[in-house]
Amino acid sequence: MNGNTIIQATALTRSYERKVALDKIDLNITKGDCVGIVGRNGAGKTTLLKIILGLLQQTEGTMLYEGRPGPDTDFKKRTGFYIGREYLPEELTGLQYLQFLNHLYNNGKLRAEAELLGLIGYFFEGTDSSGKAIGAYSFGMMQKIGVCGALVNQPEFLVLDEPFSGLDAFGCQRLIGFLQQYRQGRTVLLSSHDLSFVEKSCNKLLVLEQGKILYYNTMEDFTRNGRHSLEESLFSLLRPQETDGEKINWLI
Repeated sequence: MNGNTIIQATALTRSYERKVALDKIDLNITKGDCVGIVGRNGAGKTTLLKIILGLLQQTEGTMLYEGRPGPDTDFKKRTGFYIGREYLPEELTGLQYLQFLNHLYNNGKLRAEAELLGLIGYFFEGTDSSGKAIGAYSFGMMQKIGVCGALVNQPEFLVLDEPFSGLDAFGCQRLIGFLQQYRQGRTVLLSSHDLSFVEKSCNKLLVLEQGKILYYNTMEDFTRNGRHSLEESLFSLLRPQETDGEKINWLI
């Protein structure tokens, strides 16, 4: 493991009764990479992210964080994540949620309220949603406040699970532009089914299929230096199964 390795997984496995969600994964994530994680539904993307964050325990294998077991308290304080609205406190307003995280993470080095409001204003495109209860937000608004929450502590290691889901075209473009700047000198893990957004945001690609890694390397290599789109290259690798159209003739 070199000095730039942030996460090192060895033979990482997670099983649920008879189902294997992750199957002996070996993975090194290095500083400065923005890794897009893609694959079919149920491929193991969210399971992998939860294990990396320490929210779920692996069945077998090891995880090292900058060469140490963990994640320890220091690593957690340098990590930001959003992996679903079930982690959002719906009784708080958007601003109250960011203030709570501000106190939780920053140990006396608190962000000014104006900075938190500026963060909300950036992703909400200036609309005043800071005083509204999160439970009254639309799905897209919950996604935005979740991303804002992940950024309060200016994390060196950022994890986002399906952040583009529910966002309109303008929200997606704003997040892409932000990630292109933010990933410089930091490490980002991003799972998404929106392949064009992954291609624009990430410099590395991790393809999961049935709990195994099929590809982990640069985006350029996967798309043959841009000669093919990410979608074309991914479909060629995963080879979608032929479907029997006769089964739905009753609908047509």
